[in-house]
Amino acid sequence: MINLKCRHNLTCRNLLDRLLSIWLVVVSTIGAMLISVNYDNYSVGGQMLLASGWYLFPLMGAALWYVYLFLKKRYKWPRFFWGISASLAIVACLASQQVMRPTIFDLIVRNDSLKIEANDWLALNYLHDSTPKEAVIISNMHLDPISAIYGGLAGRAAYYEYTANILEEFPSGQATQENRRGRIEALWSTTDSGQFCQLLQPTGATYLIEYANQPLKVSNATCLKQTWVSPVTPEKVTIWQIIR
Repeated sequence: MINLKCRHNLTCRNLLDRLLSIWLVVVSTIGAMLISVNYDNYSVGGQMLLASGWYLFPLMGAALWYVYLFLKKRYKWPRFFWGISASLAIVACLASQQVMRPTIFDLIVRNDSLKIEANDWLALNYLHDSTPKEAVIISNMHLDPISAIYGGLAGRAAYYEYTANILEEFPSGQATQENRRGRIEALWSTTDSGQFCQLLQPTGATYLIEYANQPLKVSNATCLKQTWVSPVTPEKVTIWQIIR
């Protein structure tokens, strides 16, 4: 009913848009305080607040305009002074962005552990374009606590990544919980083919990614079949299909 009455009233519609933005912020704040899941107390509730800034972003222009009108009524400054003030405000905002402390996202981007080489990009493209959507990746690289390279860039599930939550304690193909990082370390340290395959089979992974700077110590494992290898030797990446 309210929407029908406001359809041809621009002022009323603008008011409803603003109220909607404020309502979204309020609901997100309440949700962040109340919503929780059993695997992670932050990922659902806490990240709801990340969108709050975008809910209010459309109101920024209107807010600045009202501030200008408020000041203009009280101060009879010439037009060029308002122009200079606006320019200085923009420069101040840009300068503050340069000197402010880096955000968590900035720190992640600058982290050397997230550096992706050319062959790594090719491998991620292969995983994205040439493997089944239900594929599961296992590797001893990209184990960063708050990033998901295979899940985010390749679009494939990973046996162990985004380790800030308690994923490592979940069972994969076993009936009990397991130390996923410990299993990966065991896989990359064993030289026995039989032991290697015995460790690999229960993980549920379907593809193994091997990097030249941290290679497998096992050779000729019967449970691995090479499906792709990168063209450049110094940064060689090999993708193995896991045979069961």
